[in-house]
Amino acid sequence: MFYNQTNELRSRASKLIELLPLEKRIPVAVEDLPGLLGINVDYSDSLPDEISGFFKRNGKGNTPVIVINSAHPKERGRFTLAHEIGHYLLHAQKAVTINTLHFRKRDSSLSLDLEEIEANQFAAELLMPYHLMISEITGSDLLNHDSVNKLTTKLSKKFLVSEQAMTFRIAKLFF
Repeated sequence: MFYNQTNELRSRASKLIELLPLEKRIPVAVEDLPGLLGINVDYSDSLPDEISGFFKRNGKGNTPVIVINSAHPKERGRFTLAHEIGHYLLHAQKAVTINTLHFRKRDSSLSLDLEEIEANQFAAELLMPYHLMISEITGSDLLNHDSVNKLTTKLSKKFLVSEQAMTFRIAKLFF
């Protein structure tokens, strides 16, 4: 991810967070954002396990819809929702036909597809905002493995994300 792209994603995520009342910013109330953006959200327990969720345009007027796999852990669902909001904000102009889909699979973090990378980065910026991460991590011993593990666990609970997502976020910010 190039510096300017990272700053753009960070800026867009920050502007979205600012729409929320202060008490809904840590953890970010990502579940409140689709309503503010005119996106319908459905939760389904019938999606295949390898599909975490998807974004599509549906029906008359191409209404934006995000579908989340409700059989997955809450933290994964939150990240998937943020990821799909990212597709809506960043790539919606490409998804203008009825039933165009953007899937988020379990291995999306390993993707080489630029749109998936951008949506993942946006989700990280939205759920684990840069300025809050910096203030939480300042003074931590990031060279001590045990210290990093404890910090990752603490912050993943505070921001309601998986430890895997928090590990990626800390690594991208500092290593």
